[in-house]
Amino acid sequence: MYHLNRFIRAPGVGCGHGATVTGTIHNNSLTKKTTNMKTKIFAGCLLAAVMTGTYSEAQIIGPGTTTPTTSTTFMTPKQSFTYLWDFGPVSVLPFAMPPLTPLIGPGSLNPAPLNTPSYGCFVQSHPGNNTSLPGNYYYFQTEYNTGNIICYNYGTTFPPTATITPTYSVTVPGNVQLEGIDIVQDAADHWYGVAVNSNNLIQLWFNNGLGNPPMMTVTPIAVPLLAWPHQVTIVDDRAGGTGYHAFVANRNSTITRFDFGPTVASLFAPPTGVVPLPNAGGVGNPCNFTMYQEKGWHMLITSLISGNISRYDFGASIMNPAPPGVLLPGFGGLTNLPRSIGIFPDCRGNLAAFIFNETGNLIQANFPGGSIMNPPVYANLGPIGSFTNGSCASALYSDATGNNPHFAYIVSNFGPGTIKLLDPFIPLNPADAAHEYMQLSQNHLFPASGGYPISLFYDMGRYSGPSVACAGIQVNTVAPCYDASLSSMTITPDPNYPCTFTACENVTTSNSITHYTWEVEPGNIVVDDPNTTSTDCFTFSIAFGTTYTVTATAHIVDANNDCCEAIFTQTVTCGDAASTPLMPVHSTDGVNSVNTATHDGLSIFPNPTDNIVTITSTDQDVLLVRVIDVNGRKVAEYNYKEEEKVKNAKISLQGLPAGTYYLNVNNKSSKVVVKNE
Repeated sequence: MYHLNRFIRAPGVGCGHGATVTGTIHNNSLTKKTTNMKTKIFAGCLLAAVMTGTYSEAQIIGPGTTTPTTSTTFMTPKQSFTYLWDFGPVSVLPFAMPPLTPLIGPGSLNPAPLNTPSYGCFVQSHPGNNTSLPGNYYYFQTEYNTGNIICYNYGTTFPPTATITPTYSVTVPGNVQLEGIDIVQDAADHWYGVAVNSNNLIQLWFNNGLGNPPMMTVTPIAVPLLAWPHQVTIVDDRAGGTGYHAFVANRNSTITRFDFGPTVASLFAPPTGVVPLPNAGGVGNPCNFTMYQEKGWHMLITSLISGNISRYDFGASIMNPAPPGVLLPGFGGLTNLPRSIGIFPDCRGNLAAFIFNETGNLIQANFPGGSIMNPPVYANLGPIGSFTNGSCASALYSDATGNNPHFAYIVSNFGPGTIKLLDPFIPLNPADAAHEYMQLSQNHLFPASGGYPISLFYDMGRYSGPSVACAGIQVNTVAPCYDASLSSMTITPDPNYPCTFTACENVTTSNSITHYTWEVEPGNIVVDDPNTTSTDCFTFSIAFGTTYTVTATAHIVDANNDCCEAIFTQTVTCGDAASTPLMPVHSTDGVNSVNTATHDGLSIFPNPTDNIVTITSTDQDVLLVRVIDVNGRKVAEYNYKEEEKVKNAKISLQGLPAGTYYLNVNNKSSKVVVKNE
């Protein structure tokens, strides 16, 4: 039995009283105080864990453990255009060549060929950017000879199951030779884009939504800043503090960077800077490229005429005006007029790039160890169907609406005027994938116990990615906190002392009890007992005639280090039918008698008293004596040094009003009566 009268709310132990701390993300640990996130932590019980991504550019924040069917939230502070959260075993290897399906042209639901299709852009727009609502898929295709931008609205179903006629077609003013196009959105579902032709930067603003022709601004750009431009890609570097940029691959010169402002809307304003990057690392006649983040920004580049595959390493800043270039070895004899290049990482240590030759073969480049800094190993995957005179292979991702996620490539063949679909390029599990535009967080229900991988692909379906952040979570089946039918609380009166009660809590649980907390109100009595057994008792005294509420809490931690509590509450009144006698049974002649009160190893003499009492402890030295009145107030306190080894302590109660007091000796309680002389 644990006897204690303490009137100070003690700091919690185990799962008891929590503290809120702030944390940051660094090497899977909580390292320094920031305001990135708040984590509720109890001593001995971690309620939220921090997990970092594989690369420093993105992090996954969420719990380290959860239970089946519990909605679990994950988020990232990384700002990007698109996100794919996947909770299954996504793997880029081994790679299997997907089927090539006609999308536009002979053999498709839209059999009429286009006029020299060059570049395409696939996006999805949710109403009001509410990703819980079905969103329409849009595909924009440029035509080299006509200067047309053609818009296809596929509705909420892709690939299409019926004939889709163009929603509209707009002709870019000025010279033809229309090539690259890229379209992005902001958090309010406002869409902006950039396209390029022979010597013009074309800026697009879809002020009435994607389903209506955009406003256009056409700005001539001098050679060599634009010199037969091919691909254009918008890059979001808000996380790096530099805002938005557009990179253009110029077949007749180099790669040019256009700088814009901190918002997507700045893409419709004049660029704040135009910077040509020097050709390096074998770059010449650059045709297409892809961006990737791995401890900094990187760019893989195809050089059309030489067939070179090169890498630019920007470092931490995308605005590096002269990134060093590296000619990637080993591609000899495999590349033949290489055009589009895409990249796909996974969280299994794989990183693969895919190079589309204009002559029809698909080349795979695997980077050992999943690092873009390692020399790749190439494989010729052979011809991909009727892919000839290929101009562009634009990445596509359609979300899991209807449980039909796709990561694919849309291939433009400018010679025959056809559009083909390589789908699925990387298989995705519908039950595990969730694609969200502009969404930094994702909720997920895990169906069963076990370990699950978490992959966050950002800039998914774009030439500015995807890059990936990786984490994991353990899903455990947890036994019930405690058996409520076999657990209980009782309060019984002390037969020897008036207005004194003993409360006991009995808890049946298969988990571990860390401690108990007892609270008595009114009186602000709060006591923590480090008892870890199934039963804990507490003896307390209350004032006559007042109803008190007694709360017993068993703090429990399960095998997963998750906390729960078994809480019971009862009321008790001193003076009702269940109360104790008004006088202690060991008193022979009431308050006028002089005797010794002996209780739980303590002897107090004389009792009653009008001045000095002697406290004798039979089982331990006296270290602390508190004098408590019947209302729970401390009226005196005496401290003794351990080295004094006091067995008999004399204290003065002179000056106290007559009445009953409790002596709390080393956290044991006994009663003494002060006479009014």
